[in-house]
Amino acid sequence: MLEGIDIRISGQDVGRGTFSHRHAMFVDQQTEGVIVPLNDELKADGKLELANSSLSEMAVLGVIFLLNYCVQLVY
Repeated sequence: MLEGIDIRISGQDVGRGTFSHRHAMFVDQQTEGVIVPLNDELKADGKLELANSSLSEMAVLGVIFLLNYCVQLVY
């Protein structure tokens, strides 16, 4: 980002950061505007874009299936 390169992170719940990082973005509950503190703090030419996708039961089942399939291939 400091070198002017934009970074996009997409996936399930990336803004809130359930698993690896916390609060990469905030959402104003009144205006629904999104605030990305890292963009404001760095004042860099490159920006961080966070694209949330919805958490769903079907997505979780797909990951479990894929992991199980990969384990079966190894053994």
